[in-house]
Amino acid sequence: MKDRTLRAHCTRIGDRHLLIAVAGEAKVRAALRKLGYALGADT
Repeated sequence: MKDRTLRAHCTRIGDRHLLIAVAGEAKVRAALRKLGYALGADT
């Protein structure tokens, strides 16, 4: 993972999946939105 914000809070699993730490979920969502990606609704 190249993005420093995301690197600290998630791990890449394969080509299309990310494992996101619960503690960093809000930061990951914000960083992904900035990059033009969106995650599904919070559960």
